[in-house]
Amino acid sequence: MRYSITAALIVTVGWMANPAWGQNGPPDPPDNAMKPGLGRRPRPQRDEAPPQPKIPDSIELVRDVVYSRAPGADGQMIELKLDAASPKQSDQKLPAVIFVHGGGFRGGSKDAGIPLVIAFAQGGYLAVTIDYRLAGAAGFPAAVHDCKAAVRFLRANAKELGIDPWRIGIVGPSAGGYLSALIGTSGNDGALEGELEPSGVSSTVQCVVDISGPIDFTRFEDGVRREYLTLWLGDDLQAYKRRAKEASPLTYIDDADPPFLLIHGTADEIVPLEQAQLFNAALIAAGIETEYLAVEGAGHALRKPELLVRMGAFFDRHLGGRAAAVFRKRLDQQPKPTDAPTPAMKRDR
Repeated sequence: MRYSITAALIVTVGWMANPAWGQNGPPDPPDNAMKPGLGRRPRPQRDEAPPQPKIPDSIELVRDVVYSRAPGADGQMIELKLDAASPKQSDQKLPAVIFVHGGGFRGGSKDAGIPLVIAFAQGGYLAVTIDYRLAGAAGFPAAVHDCKAAVRFLRANAKELGIDPWRIGIVGPSAGGYLSALIGTSGNDGALEGELEPSGVSSTVQCVVDISGPIDFTRFEDGVRREYLTLWLGDDLQAYKRRAKEASPLTYIDDADPPFLLIHGTADEIVPLEQAQLFNAALIAAGIETEYLAVEGAGHALRKPELLVRMGAFFDRHLGGRAAAVFRKRLDQQPKPTDAPTPAMKRDR
């Protein structure tokens, strides 16, 4: 019988932010609050506040677990945290999925992934959503080191958490898609491993879903896109050009990389479709199993429920869960529009 995730995580890290907060976690910080050492989260619009998801009785959600510690904006060590969801009862080792939030390297938080990790838990996964250092607090490669530390945390504590250490996937949108892709391609390269604890275990993942992520920063030459990246890669032009290659997932592709699912809108106004096309071609050339979905007419933010079904099926195939059925059930329960055509999706191999 798998341990309770709450008990397992308490034993694993010996600390939780405040057990009195219970399942719902801590109260939200004030608008535009500074998250110590992580950077500034964007001010949410009142009409964009996501509803708090209901936690099914069969699912356990644990908030604010420390997965590592790292230098913050002032050089002081800060706690990097994750939220974890899993089924309360399971007699088998679970696959694991890590969600990495987007936000242009400048904003966002792990809260964005709560609905997704709950759904994955319903599909038989241990799913976590992580915070990482934002570019205002620490530039490249800080967030990469954080994500790799999160993978190592799961693998190092696999027995206590009741997961299979060799069935771990990662997914994210935008900057989170980029970080997921870089974790996937650089898993066999020690250059980006970093020195954060835990150490001594692999940071490789077994499959990756990249949603709208940039892949080759050397092609981001125009002012608008460059401005997004200067906090991440540096203001100095020469440093920027050097780091642009070092920071690009494209740089690290080799034949040992895991399977990828790439999802990108054909009308993406922030990260050009060319980035996904280039990545798809390079992965195929290296012999990597790759799926590429170009969503016709879609921009950078992809909020189409049918994409969740595709994503769930991809993870299920490579990790052995049942997420696709959960997402399919939710899709079938949604009201069907009668006069709005569903954008077509092109699938290339």
